Amino acid sequence: MELASIHAVVESWRAALDASEARFHAIVNNSLDGVLVIDQSGAIHFSNPAAAQILDCSAEQLCGREFGVPLAPGDVAELNVCRRGETARIVELRITETVWRHCPAFLVTLRDITERKRREEECREAIRRRDEFLAMLSHELRNPLAAVSNAAHVLLREQRTDLNGQRACEVIDRETRQMVRLLDDLLDVCRISCGKTVLRKAQVDLALLVAETAEVVAAMMESRGLTLHVAVPETPVWIEGDAVRLRQVIHNLLSNAAKYTAAGGRVRLTLDVQPHRVLLTVADTGSGISADDLPHIFDPFYQGRAARQRGETGLGVGLSLVRSLVQMHGGEVEARSPGPGAGTTFEVRLPRPVEVRLPQAAAAAAPASPAAAPQPAPAGSLRLLVVEDNPHGREMMKMLLEMEGYEVVAAADGETALELIALHRPDVALVDLGLPGIDGCEVARRIRANSEFDPIFLIAVTGYGQAEDVRRSLAAGFDIHLVKPLDPEKLVQLLNDRPQRRAAANSRLLETAVGR
Repeated sequence: MELASIHAVVESWRAALDASEARFHAIVNNSLDGVLVIDQSGAIHFSNPAAAQILDCSAEQLCGREFGVPLAPGDVAELNVCRRGETARIVELRITETVWRHCPAFLVTLRDITERKRREEECREAIRRRDEFLAMLSHELRNPLAAVSNAAHVLLREQRTDLNGQRACEVIDRETRQMVRLLDDLLDVCRISCGKTVLRKAQVDLALLVAETAEVVAAMMESRGLTLHVAVPETPVWIEGDAVRLRQVIHNLLSNAAKYTAAGGRVRLTLDVQPHRVLLTVADTGSGISADDLPHIFDPFYQGRAARQRGETGLGVGLSLVRSLVQMHGGEVEARSPGPGAGTTFEVRLPRPVEVRLPQAAAAAAPASPAAAPQPAPAGSLRLLVVEDNPHGREMMKMLLEMEGYEVVAAADGETALELIALHRPDVALVDLGLPGIDGCEVARRIRANSEFDPIFLIAVTGYGQAEDVRRSLAAGFDIHLVKPLDPEKLVQLLNDRPQRRAAANSRLLETAVGR
């Protein structure tokens, strides 16, 4: 009886083991991934059909062969597998420990990732082509915008008595600036989506930044018949952030409010300080946002139905950029509106450090009597060289600088520029990067290679404004990189301050674009 009982138990175990092995083979043999069992000496003991197909031989041929690849549990590797009559396939290996027939072994899974790699490469190529297209788009749009902007400034400088003509010039100037801002926003959204935007954080007085930005926007608000109310603390509000990007956030919110508020409306900009954060609020009495549109208002390229019906269209990138930049600062932004016709409120919440360390510049500026600033050289004593292949852009830039009192010569290509530098020895050279023949960077390198030309202050003036373009121009020897179209007042200030700018630039790896 006892023997019969033992035999029954053994048979039951054997049946259970056979069923378990049958389930294992059913699962593994139907797997799309290859599965190998390899002993610790490297010999293959089991292969499923998928592994045999991936390795281009039968399962019977694989069993007993040496695998030939070093094995370590937890490893993930990629192999190039050559198959008869085909190009090499890329196979991903994952290795884990297992037990096979009561002995320690390795379980190796194989996955053919050739198509995935091909798609990844296609995506990388598409991104590369898109980046090239955006860079070229920026360059091609900024060149004519620069010529138009400079032409408008030339006409404005003539102090026209014709009020209609004066008004027309102001409209051209304002709308050109708006086109540049739209272009900047579009490019910034694309850069942020690719993770190519890096914040340059420092201690920033947000109260001063808000007041300055409001002052810039006030004229635009007034021209639209809007009233702008600004309420900021009288004392500094220090936060850690990128001043350029924070100014962009404030400007975009105010521009958005102005766009959707009719003449006679009001826009209110306030800054409130709380224990661990600051609250920036932009509220308007404008067209409001419907409940359907509100959840999507920060989506890239989103156009609300009500806005489209009223013809209030745009690129749909300004608010998306606001959200991205606020989030990069560790903050949040929220939009609220009771509904169409009831106005909108945007609230930006930014973290504020518990312990505020004043920047050295602010601390040093307080009690000490300021040292006498070096006197800038009179405009007439400066000799300038403008190097620009666009004839209209070259003509307008030369005319604008001559109206400021500078002595200006111009060149249309790099070779001519080098000849004029040797002949005229200019104090400053404004050089476009995309020149025919030798490009602007090569012009800069040749100038810097001659010690006689060391005093020349080199300014890259270009439509290419991405971080890599800036690094490339500075590495070539330029003192500063400006993006078209330039602000004439900032350019004149830069020309007057060039000795200090050169000294400051020597201590920095990257100079931000002044032309924006």
